[in-house]
Formats: sequence, structure tokens, C-alpha cells
Amino acid sequence: MAILHAQKYELDSGMSLIIRSAVPDDAPAVLSIHRKVVEENDYVITAQNEFNKTPKSYHELIRKAADHPSELFLAASVNDTVVGWLILYTPSLERRSRLREVGIMLTPAWRGQSIGKKLVAAMLEWAGTCSAIEKICLEVFSSNENAIQLYRKLGFKEEGRRLKQIKLGMDHYADLILMYQLQPFEK
Repeated sequence: MAILHAQKYELDSGMSLIIRSAVPDDAPAVLSIHRKVVEENDYVITAQNEFNKTPKSYHELIRKAADHPSELFLAASVNDTVVGWLILYTPSLERRSRLREVGIMLTPAWRGQSIGKKLVAAMLEWAGTCSAIEKICLEVFSSNENAIQLYRKLGFKEEGRRLKQIKLGMDHYADLILMYQLQPFEK
């Protein structure tokens, strides 16, 4: 079982942040954050009309991660409200089973308060204890400069770039930057 016990941090505002393994009861909050990020539509591939997640689908995803020895689904909460989440999951093909891919989302109102940094650092620390994980990968829009800067600070390196991969509007594109870290992971 992949479980991260609750870790408490203090935000610059003085509020307490708890990072812990997500539980199935977090599914509605996780879905709500995902929906808000899709509606914002700046840094996700999914268009609003394509968004079809449900509380049940997130309930299952959280349960699946908890049951897998080398996958992780984290929730970040302030005042008992989930404000962000991170998933570390295994790609579906056996020859890529030593890799893990990362997805992370924060409620827009809670960005810029080091919550993403703390989520990624907690995941890297946990992943460093898991011998089944040799490499962690993520993808980020070239237009998401804050996330790119954060990932670099946390030791991720650019592995490649898919040019003009994302069409954001008429004659407006973003590259998809592929980033990675190899074991032992930096924090």
C-alpha cells in the first residue's frame, strides 16, 4: 500500500497546510479542482467540452493508487478543504513500468503559496524510498513559466520538447515540455 502519512506545513500566511495520501472521500473535492483548472483552460490539454470525470472515477483512481505499492495520490488541504492534489502513476505498458508520471493541480486561488512545491517535494521524498521507481516524468506547457521554474528548482531536467503541440487559440501555440528526474531523486 502506498500511503503518505499527514505532513503539516505552515504557509507564509500563517495558515496550516496538510499534505497526506488522498482518501476516496476526497473525490468530490479533487473533481472540483480539476473542473476549475479545465475551465481556466490555460495549462491543461483537456478542453471543457471533453471533460467527463466524475466523483466515481476519482474515487476509483484514489483507491487504485492507495492499493498500488509504488503509486501515490496526494491531497493538500487548508482548514480541512482540499486545495490541490498530485498523482504519481504508472504508465500502462510493461516496458515503461519502472517509470512514473506526475499530474498536479491546484485551485487557482491557492497558487503562488508554495503548495505545489510542497506537494512535489513530498512526492519526491516518498518516491526516493521506492526501488520500483527509476524515473519520474512530467509534461508542462511552455507557457506555464511558474511551473517550469518550480520543476527546475526541484531537480527536474528538460528531456525534450514537442513543438507547437498545444493549440491555445488562433495562431497561438504552446510547446509541450517533457521533464524528468532519475533515481536518486532531488528534493
